Amino acid sequence: MLVRSAQLFTLVLCLSCKGQPDLVSTEGLAQLYTDLQSDAEAFGYAEGQWTEDFGDAAAFGPTYYAHAGLQEDRPGYLEQAEEAATYNLSVLQQGTEDILWLGSNLEEVFMATQGAITWTGLLGKADPIDEIDALIDTMDPIVQATGDYMDMDLGEFASDLYGPTSVTGGVAVIYLQHAVYLNSTRSSEWVARAQEITEAIDEVAFHEDHYRFGPDVEKQYLYPNAVMLLVLCRLYEQTQDIDYLNRAETVFTGIQPLWDERMEFYHSPYSTESQGAETDEYSTLSSQNYLMLGLMELYRHTENATYRNDVVRILQSIRSRLYSEEDGLLVHHWVDGRPANDNDPDFFCSGCNLQTMFILWYLENELGVALE
Repeated sequence: MLVRSAQLFTLVLCLSCKGQPDLVSTEGLAQLYTDLQSDAEAFGYAEGQWTEDFGDAAAFGPTYYAHAGLQEDRPGYLEQAEEAATYNLSVLQQGTEDILWLGSNLEEVFMATQGAITWTGLLGKADPIDEIDALIDTMDPIVQATGDYMDMDLGEFASDLYGPTSVTGGVAVIYLQHAVYLNSTRSSEWVARAQEITEAIDEVAFHEDHYRFGPDVEKQYLYPNAVMLLVLCRLYEQTQDIDYLNRAETVFTGIQPLWDERMEFYHSPYSTESQGAETDEYSTLSSQNYLMLGLMELYRHTENATYRNDVVRILQSIRSRLYSEEDGLLVHHWVDGRPANDNDPDFFCSGCNLQTMFILWYLENELGVALE
């Protein structure tokens, strides 16, 4: 694995005196976006649920189709977003009414809540806000009972696979998305809770320049840092406290040892064992997607082209390494010098494909980066 931390740190320090770095080309990304939109029509889907995902389509399905449907005036997209959001709201209701079910299905509830928040805010709906607040009112005591750091066995596999820092950061993301998309009566309350949660995460999991998978795990992981980049940028957006943005930029520098020139992805070791990786040349579409969400917010707030370029580099590697034209999809991961295939434990996640579609849409339409 080749480390580029020193070079990137020097680049960031010198931007003020040497200007912005040259922009990385987006050539081919417009075609990728077009292809994925067409491919998604064949993804398994029934009654508001995508059937070939790992839970994340509940978040990124309505998020993508609501954004693109409004911006591109596509009624079919808006209908699908509403159908998915309606299903999500039924998940929230079940979680609110049955706290034991919520605890054992935490990942599904996380994702459904994010999708419901996005759709509700974008479409200007009022009624679902009370349902969303009721779910958070049910979930927040669980978070408080852990001391605002969820180092416990919750969800089907979230805590073990992604680690307590990522899971707890995911709660803060939900609270902050409430403010970003809904900006309703209780949004300030949830921002304050996100601040408290972030303080707890910092106390037990921040180490030098990055976040640890868990308090006692020294091996560096990408996922907790990807999630916390988004948390920190959202906190800066809501509070204008520059310390949050400074911490986010520190984290970006801190994860550079994970960059791997062989695959042009950030190494993400969280599922190497379950996917049968025999080398450390391993990364997943999901981990790169979450990282790009944070990097795009860093670019939005700083206008530093370093972050924009990293997003485009990752997307170019996704396009060239993970897209299967034959299958009409992005595969689940890159492993041992090759893309995943049907013989691997996991091959495809529709939710991750929808997330990449949203990233491509957001990059062009919200950040003004033209796709070529």
